[in-house]
Amino acid sequence: MLMILKELNEGDRINIMTFSEGISFWKPEMMDISNEDTMEEAKKFITSRRANGCKLHSVTCAILNI
Repeated sequence: MLMILKELNEGDRINIMTFSEGISFWKPEMMDISNEDTMEEAKKFITSRRANGCKLHSVTCAILNI
């Protein structure tokens, strides 16, 4: 995830979805990553996560907004 942040360009917008038993988002809306404070906040959020596995069907539905 941190490598992806390095590849973003000025004006790109992101959000980060986490999932395990449920699905949640880092922010309620897409964020402009060209803001240095937003970039640092995103990095801190990413490094604070742990991989625990997930239910693939729930993740797929969230991505597709079903």
